[in-house]
Amino acid sequence: MHIAGLAGLGITGALLLSDRVDFVSFARGATDVRNDISTLQSTLPAQQGDGSILEEVTFDGRLVTLQFVADERIELNVWRRGDEKARCGMWKKALRSRQVASVEYRYRVGGSISSVFIDRAVCS
Repeated sequence: MHIAGLAGLGITGALLLSDRVDFVSFARGATDVRNDISTLQSTLPAQQGDGSILEEVTFDGRLVTLQFVADERIELNVWRRGDEKARCGMWKKALRSRQVASVEYRYRVGGSISSVFIDRAVCS
């Protein structure tokens, strides 16, 4: 009886903390991240709402790189200060479960290249 009570308490605690501590990070498999990336790759090139075009998506097992290109009418600073909440929303689960170590948003305008990185610390 005591063991069942402790087990129930443990499961309840794990479920309550899973959103904060990633106690159940094994719930989503690494193939899900690869499927998400494959889905993105199948839509390339993809016009974005900010006027850029997503040209390439790569994944080396730890780092996801999204490469965007745009003309000179759009400033790189606008992208660098872009919507962090939206970026994190897309990758938060994969970052928290350590399926992905970081995500690089690489922007190319004319001859200039600028990158923004997000990781677990940014998307906490």
